[in-house]
Amino acid sequence: MLGAVAQLGERLVCNQEATGSIPVSSTKLGSAMIVAKYADWPSWLKIVILGPNALLLWFIAYPWFPKSKKQWIWTGIAIAYLVAFFSVMHFVFGL
Repeated sequence: MLGAVAQLGERLVCNQEATGSIPVSSTKLGSAMIVAKYADWPSWLKIVILGPNALLLWFIAYPWFPKSKKQWIWTGIAIAYLVAFFSVMHFVFGL
């Protein structure tokens, strides 16, 4: 068994009382799991995760794809606006 062990004590006389201790090592944030940043992931893992999700998105979104040239133009305008908006939010405001 790895890790710290908690101590628990109980005293029963007239008044019931229970006491215990929490090991310091068990209260550290992030000690249970280490998560690698996305940039550090190997390429094969990114493909394994993103590939099936891209296919799923295609099958879900296909019925809503623009059918005419005018619809494609408006879709392009909307996508350009969203890219500009989120770029400003990220690079200017840091959100």
